[in-house]
Amino acid sequence: MADYFEAEFNDNALDTEFFPAFLDAAGTPWFEAGDTFQADLKVSADDVPVVASLTNANGGIDVTYVADGVIGLKPMVVAIAPGTYVTDIILDPAGNRQTAYIGKIIILKGVTA
Repeated sequence: MADYFEAEFNDNALDTEFFPAFLDAAGTPWFEAGDTFQADLKVSADDVPVVASLTNANGGIDVTYVADGVIGLKPMVVAIAPGTYVTDIILDPAGNRQTAYIGKIIILKGVTA
């Protein structure tokens, strides 16, 4: 039940990309306050090294609106080199793992310092 996404970020900005609300068939938000998320970024899905890991705890996943079924990504809190990365955003990574989103993150080289 994962949604696909593509998001672009500038490497010299702390932008957040919020996703549309993730709702069930009845319109109820799929996420709840207190949910935890993790997104590991890799150059390709088969790569062993993780380039960066985004979580609620490190601020890479914004859960301000999680009770409405909305989360956001803020990858530059962990300083990622420009490039294209694949990821999946996992709900409850330490327990009943569920994939919420699968997609691609593009980090663009900033021009203005």
